[in-house]
Amino acid sequence: MGASKTEHYSKNEIEEALVGRALGHPARIRIIHILDEMQTANSMELTGLLELNITSVHNHLKKLIDANIVSVEFKNNGNQLMLNRSVIQEFTLTMPIHS
Repeated sequence: MGASKTEHYSKNEIEEALVGRALGHPARIRIIHILDEMQTANSMELTGLLELNITSVHNHLKKLIDANIVSVEFKNNGNQLMLNRSVIQEFTLTMPIHS
């Protein structure tokens, strides 16, 4: 979304679009599944599980972190990544569902 057009949308719509874009790649969806199952992981663990190079994993993580889907906390041996379930739940609740 171009920066010049954002004034036409609410803050919530802009945040929802950011989350939507972050969910727009299978590797990022898989990261979400992994973090949901493992609770926490570091980027090296994700690199091994995803069978992607570290640069690709970092790029995917950046999009998830920017959308606040994943948070980073410094623990014992380094950075630990955690899923912000509330962001995903809020996103799914605000999306209109047609039956």
